[in-house]
Amino acid sequence: GQNPWGSFDPKMTVISFRDEGGKNVANMIHYGAHGTAAGKNHEISRDWSVLMTDTLEKQTGAITAFFIGPEGDVGPRISNGKTTGDISYVKELGNVAAMDAVNIYNTILAYHDAELRVSHKNLRIPLKKRVSLEEAVLTAEQYKGQTVNIKGMIRAQMERVICSYEQGYVDADAREVGQTLISLGDAVFASFPYELFSEVGMRINKAFKNKTVLSLSNTNGSEGYFVTQDSLCRGGYEVNMFLYGHVQSFFDDADFYLMRETVDHINGLK
Repeated sequence: GQNPWGSFDPKMTVISFRDEGGKNVANMIHYGAHGTAAGKNHEISRDWSVLMTDTLEKQTGAITAFFIGPEGDVGPRISNGKTTGDISYVKELGNVAAMDAVNIYNTILAYHDAELRVSHKNLRIPLKKRVSLEEAVLTAEQYKGQTVNIKGMIRAQMERVICSYEQGYVDADAREVGQTLISLGDAVFASFPYELFSEVGMRINKAFKNKTVLSLSNTNGSEGYFVTQDSLCRGGYEVNMFLYGHVQSFFDDADFYLMRETVDHINGLK
């Protein structure tokens, strides 16, 4: 639901491209929020971003694409007081986003050539040891028959842990998370195969004075939520997805390692 005191990144970014003749040929919009304004509908929809991208495309005459930023803990704050609604809320929220995107586009005063760089690296994020076989068996029995939501998730993880002992799995020290960077001038797109919590993206961007780091959620993979350490005590769906998604869980301060590894990767672009 809505969390008015929660962390979120208020910044939207618009990048525009022109050809050598000065004609606008493409636009990119970056922002971090779930597309769930129509979350209670069965129809397929681009949700609130549809009006934003289509309006900027119409205003500029250039194809426009939306790139979603860290949205793991950010839902659209729609007027029903929730973060999900029906299709009617798409127009309500989409028009606000469209005005923002067009206003940002209109602040672009000059265009310049931009150097393009691409880099790929495996980030190493430390892992806890598995729970013991005895604990896994007891917990799996406790949640026997549970198939959905958090309880089903815990049961499924315990069964994977039991299977790992049967198959002779050896605990790993870290999980390698593939990351692609695309640097375009002073903007850097950084991929994450997670629904990244907003604070992680903001803190990575804060580490650079002369670059804008645009973190991307669910990019080159979709492996559940990646939360901040301070959120673990609050629990809930996202936190439990983070804790029980794999045979070995990440350390509680995994956000620190993900940020440090990403900053090092970006610095390597020099």
